[in-house]
Amino acid sequence: EGKTRPDNIRGIDLVMSELVKLRHILDDYQDVSETVAHTENQLKGRLRELVERVAELGEELDVAESAVKNIREQYHNGMNETLRNVEKGVNEVLGRVQFPGSVRFELALRDGKYGVEFKSRIKTEGFGDISAGSGGERSLIAISLILALQRFNPAPVYVMDEVDTFLDATNTELVSRLFHDASRRSQFILLTPAKSTHLLKHADKILGVVSPNSVEPSLIIESPKFKAQ
Repeated sequence: EGKTRPDNIRGIDLVMSELVKLRHILDDYQDVSETVAHTENQLKGRLRELVERVAELGEELDVAESAVKNIREQYHNGMNETLRNVEKGVNEVLGRVQFPGSVRFELALRDGKYGVEFKSRIKTEGFGDISAGSGGERSLIAISLILALQRFNPAPVYVMDEVDTFLDATNTELVSRLFHDASRRSQFILLTPAKSTHLLKHADKILGVVSPNSVEPSLIIESPKFKAQ
């Protein structure tokens, strides 16, 4: 009354029906909201647990990284000390044969794997690849490395095949003396096809394998008869 009548008027029954439907929707929404709220609370609790666990794992990771760092430092220090000792041993042996040079070892890490860089200095100012040396120079370095390693962890027997191939008579005799001195800790068996016995000059026993007339079966002749053949 006293008001302007709207153009669109809906019946009370229809409005009540729509209100009931709306009430049902609101009830459903409230149920969903309560479920979401409950789930949210659970997720928040789980999130707090995860945050605490991440913090704990972070501490454990720091401890593990520190341990790995210490182990790596100990490994590096131990390996570098060992390399220095071997390097010193090689250079000492090279000095005994009056070798005009020296070697250097460096611990290297490539593609996650450790290795040793082997450099030599032969009649030059800087260190370079060992392949730069002559056959005789490379032979002397290899022999010196074997004898230097023998000091740290000697094998019971060493078999050396034609180590004098690239060596002259003087160096061959010097190497023979080195093997004789090293034989106090290990047994050395030296094989050589050379008719000259410079390599065997200091040998305790000499065995010669000969084939008379190059056709008859091979014979093993023990020294001193071998020296006269």
